[in-house]
Amino acid sequence: MRALAAAAVETIPTTAARAITRLTTAPPTRKTADEFLVDATSTSTERFFGHYPTVFAPVAVVMVSAVALAHGGASIAPPPDPGPWQQLGRTVTSRPGKLAHFYRLAQRPTALGVVASSSSDKPIRLTWFSYCEEQSDDGMTTQNQAIVTQAHRIVVRPPVFGGATLCTVSVTIRVPDGRASAAVYGY
Repeated sequence: MRALAAAAVETIPTTAARAITRLTTAPPTRKTADEFLVDATSTSTERFFGHYPTVFAPVAVVMVSAVALAHGGASIAPPPDPGPWQQLGRTVTSRPGKLAHFYRLAQRPTALGVVASSSSDKPIRLTWFSYCEEQSDDGMTTQNQAIVTQAHRIVVRPPVFGGATLCTVSVTIRVPDGRASAAVYGY
């Protein structure tokens, strides 16, 4: 900052029609060891927000909240069917009116479940695709997919064949002018 404060703009005429503008700076000042230590250990809000922390602090809070909501802030209850359901990865939440797409891998699953929910009265459009394989695609494989449209909550159970060693479940959700959250469960 000290070097920029000492900067000056110099205009050099070359012809009558144009001029060259050059930024000149004063030689940088040397810092003492104590000044380096203060800069390296500073935790002041001025370091992060400049000279206007009260202006930028609310903006930062809103941005962090939006990112947290968009990246798995919501929790969704597992499928109502009995079983030791475990969520595979984080919950994904769409932005209003936008698609959210994600996939999850399940190793040696017995059952799979996809759950989507929305507080909007408009219907959720859930598209799912599952691909299960045995012994890294050397044995049996299956593919299943469906599109389900329903308001508030959707629970689907993609089929899993006995002996599957790996299943990939791909999910896309959307609510017109609203948000939807979805999660994949397995056991």
